[in-house]
Amino acid sequence: MAKVEARIELDAAMWDRIDAVGERSGLSRDQIIDVAVRRALGGQALATLFRRVRERNGLSEDEAAELVASEKARARAEADAPDDGSASQARYR
Repeated sequence: MAKVEARIELDAAMWDRIDAVGERSGLSRDQIIDVAVRRALGGQALATLFRRVRERNGLSEDEAAELVASEKARARAEADAPDDGSASQARYR
C-alpha cells in the first residue's frame, strides 16, 4: 500500500519517549510511529471482532477470546513485518 507523507505535532516529552525507544530498538521515528498506530487501530478492530464473533457464532467467552487472541497475534505479526522500503519519510518538527 502506498504511504502518504504527513506532518505530526507531539509534545517534547512524547518525542523524547519515541527517541528513547528508537535508541533501544534501532527503529526510526517513522517505524515506531507506524507500529504504534497500527497496534492502536488493530486493538479497536479486535474489540469489535470479539463482540461480533460472540454474537454471530454463539461462542462462549473463552472460545471467542481464544479466536481473538490468535487473530491479534496474526495482526501484530503483520504490523511488525518490515516495511518494503517504499515508505515516504514523515516530516518532523
